[in-house]
Amino acid sequence: LEDFGMQAMVASELEYFLYRTTYRDAALGDYNNLEPAGWYVEDYHLLQGARTEDLNGAFRRHLKNMGIPVESTKGEFGRGQHELNIRWCDALEMADRHVLLKQCVKEVADQQGAAATFMAKPHDTEAGSSSHLHLSLWSTNQENNLFVGDNKIAGLEVSETFTHFLGGWLSHLQELMPCLLQQSIPTSVTNHNPGPRPALRGLPTTGRRDFELLAKGSHFESNVEYRELT
Repeated sequence: LEDFGMQAMVASELEYFLYRTTYRDAALGDYNNLEPAGWYVEDYHLLQGARTEDLNGAFRRHLKNMGIPVESTKGEFGRGQHELNIRWCDALEMADRHVLLKQCVKEVADQQGAAATFMAKPHDTEAGSSSHLHLSLWSTNQENNLFVGDNKIAGLEVSETFTHFLGGWLSHLQELMPCLLQQSIPTSVTNHNPGPRPALRGLPTTGRRDFELLAKGSHFESNVEYRELT
């Protein structure tokens, strides 16, 4: 990419469930009857989200002290479900940030007598937790988003570079699917059950709630978002 004056940028967007049950008590109880950190569906609900600020606020501060810039946390659809967004960077650095974010959330929750899980679907009656990847191409000096241009597509002003990038994803999605389907933990595979927003359906698609490619953004932040519940 650098030979073409380009650099790939990635942002990782992770969702997780929080519980007011310690990891030890969860294990002793065979992971049954865990107490969710929220008691009703809270998607974008400010008050319910604030009730877990003792945890989410600590996550943000620890990540900042680790040199990982945080953009936001918010309540998600499930009871006790949340989302944490960190700033985009080059792909290799984001891979490191992704791992450190998960470790930070788990360690800090443990220190505060709580627990967190990034499992795809810990409850068959609740929404699944997803991992969204935002991808974009920038100039090597990181000053120009190369997806921004004069071509208007679905309300976005994009470049030919963007259309070729998106076309390449769609064209090679079948070859990429074995890699994208690789699960990091066995429980991700065993929890692909029916229910609200299932982690996976029978066949992978590019439609909503399965495997999704979204063209989105503003003048400076155009990107392609890949969504998979893992």
